[in-house]
Amino acid sequence: MSVDLLSIADTDGYFRRVNRAFERTLGWTRDELLRRPFLDFVHPDDLEATLTELRQLAAGTPSRAFENRYRCVDGTYRRLLWTAVPESGSNLLYAVAHDVTEKSRREARTRQLANAVEQTADTVIITNRAGVIEYVNPAFEYTTGYTAEEALGQTPRLLKSGQHPPEFYRDVWTRLLAGEVVRGVLINRKKGGEQYCAEQTITPMRDARGTITSFVSVVKDITELRRREEQDIELRLAASIQQRLYPAVPPIVSGLDFAAATAPAGAMNGDYFDFFTLRDGALAIAIGDVSGHGLGQALIMAQTRAYLRSMARVHADVGVILTELDKLLAPDLEPGRFISLLLVRLDPKTLVLQYANAGHEPGCLLDPAGAIKMVLESTGPPLGLPGEANPSRVVAASSPVPLERGDVLVLLTDGIAEAESPSGVPFGWEHALGVIGAHGQATAEGIVQALSSAIRSFQDGTAQRDDVTMVVCKREMTTPAGGSSRSA
Repeated sequence: MSVDLLSIADTDGYFRRVNRAFERTLGWTRDELLRRPFLDFVHPDDLEATLTELRQLAAGTPSRAFENRYRCVDGTYRRLLWTAVPESGSNLLYAVAHDVTEKSRREARTRQLANAVEQTADTVIITNRAGVIEYVNPAFEYTTGYTAEEALGQTPRLLKSGQHPPEFYRDVWTRLLAGEVVRGVLINRKKGGEQYCAEQTITPMRDARGTITSFVSVVKDITELRRREEQDIELRLAASIQQRLYPAVPPIVSGLDFAAATAPAGAMNGDYFDFFTLRDGALAIAIGDVSGHGLGQALIMAQTRAYLRSMARVHADVGVILTELDKLLAPDLEPGRFISLLLVRLDPKTLVLQYANAGHEPGCLLDPAGAIKMVLESTGPPLGLPGEANPSRVVAASSPVPLERGDVLVLLTDGIAEAESPSGVPFGWEHALGVIGAHGQATAEGIVQALSSAIRSFQDGTAQRDDVTMVVCKREMTTPAGGSSRSA
């Protein structure tokens, strides 16, 4: 009737007698257990230790608290704890085994849990019912600066920051004593006085009778998370403000069609495009790029836009405007930072263009068939370079060039050519001009959409490395037409 496994075995490796507990525990019949060597039932990983124990028994040494695993009829294993005594003057062994499988599993789970609590990055605090700290994990020491020795015997008031009123803590304590799990975000204070934001869950622990005996508090330091969230909000707000700096609608000029698009690599855009009126009434088309991309570059570009629009009220010569702009920007830019800018002057009456290019990627003037009629090369260095790199500090204006029927003026930033395929191949200027030429009969918006689509297809999911901006001005073949401007 014993629940323990009772047996008489022989040092030759066979059971002589086993009780019913063997059958109940392992599922084998008595005949099966007696007919086969008992080592056949032992887990392969436990064979060596079992043989060693058997040799000691044969030598007359009792076995106490020896564990091994026995195979059940269904292929699973039970962990057995053995006590065995050899009979003096015979080869018989009297053995009792206790099934400790479930106990071992519980202990393993306990060890795993303890290990998890010790190694988790979140702070774990255990207090008794009175709120006295009885345990803190290593993460507590790392987060708060207090050692375990300093915390044990204290209360969580040790971390009180003074940012919450007394009634806040009284409410938490009342809810905990009522058995409620309390969750919330607290401002705590570290040993050095620094405050941190803590996402905290406090759980009442009960004994078998349901009485609350202790409280377990798990605390996640979310200071950096909150800071990043605040920065993200500010960044989205800044991006929204920057978005409004781009032209909402294209200019309306008889016989011309305009379109533009810009796609930042991140939240903020270091590229710039604009349409505005010069002092003499001519239309100015601007495209620019601050070296690098991100928030700093976006601020510089906003500053550039403000200066540029202000000088347009004073000057009509695009070369003079960029030369004066360079003088304003240079003192404000940190070393290594510069701006490339291409400014086009377009007379709305004669449809003659003139440009100044301060180190920007060359623009192109294409005929209706897509052939290059003119390349808008640099007429001066980028803006903001130090004096030794640009001693003349002059950006010249080009000669006037007529915009003929069907001509397409294309202004791009370098992010287009540098867009990469999944294998790292760059999109390239020739590819870009090929796409534009193939869609030369489309509207300006159609050309912009075709080029944007070609770049996305070429990248095929590859992350965008740089800001991408394009401006297209097309002279209509026959009737005047308007265009559209958008931000992509």
